[in-house]
Amino acid sequence: MQLSEMRTFLKELLTSEGSSSFWGDNTLDRILNSSQVWTGKQKPWRILMKAKSTTTTKDCNYYDLPSIYLYGSAFFVKVNSVDYHWVDEKIFRASDFNTAKSYTIHAKFFFLYPTPTESDLTIDMWFQRRPIKLTEDTDTTILQQELEEAIIQRALYLCLKRDKKTNPALEAKNDAMEIINDVWQTDRKNFRGNRNVGNMLDNFPNYSIHI
Repeated sequence: MQLSEMRTFLKELLTSEGSSSFWGDNTLDRILNSSQVWTGKQKPWRILMKAKSTTTTKDCNYYDLPSIYLYGSAFFVKVNSVDYHWVDEKIFRASDFNTAKSYTIHAKFFFLYPTPTESDLTIDMWFQRRPIKLTEDTDTTILQQELEEAIIQRALYLCLKRDKKTNPALEAKNDAMEIINDVWQTDRKNFRGNRNVGNMLDNFPNYSIHI
């Protein structure tokens, strides 16, 4: 569904709910973009995976997060094919922290422990890609087609909430979550193997692109 189609559908839903506000196209586009980011974060098992490879720098323990990283999404790190495990930032900062092969995330950086003592070790990372902002009428979301209605229902919720139409807003909010849960259950049934990086990329090859 193109942005113009999503916007038109949203307008029709707002009219049917008796929305009292005037919703300009720019405002609706902004709400739809916010809603697709929200929708992308809701799935318990992430399927929008991208991969990025970079290399270590000797005696440097922090590295830039990719610009397309969706903050708070699933994130796997390997250094020279060795798994590094996520730990909470507060634990990572503790003076007695001694868990080997770990990483944490803060602001726009990820930190490795122990600090690499060699340069040019390969860092592979997997994470959920931030949905591309929709700007042109012909733009389409990178989320799977089954989630387009969830985006619209989330946008409807935000609009009706602003209009103080509490009950219809809550219905739209619940409808968005129900759609996402249905898609999640379908994905779970279709998933093959254990939930690890290798099987993730095998099951969803379209999202295993190295950038």
